[in-house]
Amino acid sequence: MPPDAEALGVSRRQFFNRANTRFVKAGGGCTTGCTAANPYATITAAWRDAVDGDIIRIAKGTYPENLDFSYPGNQYMPGKFGKNNIKLVGVSKYTTIVSPSSGDAVYLRGASGYVLRGLRLSAQAAGARG
Repeated sequence: MPPDAEALGVSRRQFFNRANTRFVKAGGGCTTGCTAANPYATITAAWRDAVDGDIIRIAKGTYPENLDFSYPGNQYMPGKFGKNNIKLVGVSKYTTIVSPSSGDAVYLRGASGYVLRGLRLSAQAAGARG
């Protein structure tokens, strides 16, 4: 939460509730413009639709994908490079697992303020980082 938010009379709850929330469920069938009732099938699909400050809530399950959250040099809005302040929130690090068969589990470049909570990162390939 920005330090000036409380000075402006914005509570922590109000600050976090103003963001869009996107929902992901392993095996879901939706790929774009999804809802809580019809969640995204992958974390990557939810991230593609996300904008600055969004929260991505991830249901329990194993997600065999490489999370590449980078926008090196790609401008997605005037004066904006990368998506910033995205929060990825899993149910529990014991039940929400990102485990790609090759490569790194998460790659982040060109953005700031990301929060990953309640996720287990578990890359399977030799030399890969989880």
